[in-house]
Amino acid sequence: ARARECFARGLPLIDRVPDLVKLDIDLFVRGGIAILDRIEAVDYNVWKQRPVLSKWDQMRLLARCVVGQSWRKLTGGQGRVSFQRSDGRLKRAG
Repeated sequence: ARARECFARGLPLIDRVPDLVKLDIDLFVRGGIAILDRIEAVDYNVWKQRPVLSKWDQMRLLARCVVGQSWRKLTGGQGRVSFQRSDGRLKRAG
């Protein structure tokens, strides 16, 4: 839960860094959250099964980040998706 909260707190920082690194930070944060989801899916037993993202998952994350960056540029940063904690997991707010 603590790692999720740290990643969630990092999302708003994306709009505060130079454009050159926005995509990298967005991918890092969303990729971290995706890996945490995988760790939870294997009931936290990472010794039995390594949590990995498939190539499809990676491409979906990249596309989502690129589209999100483009959308924020078009809307002046008003299109940020926020997350809130619900039952120990991050969920989209609104």
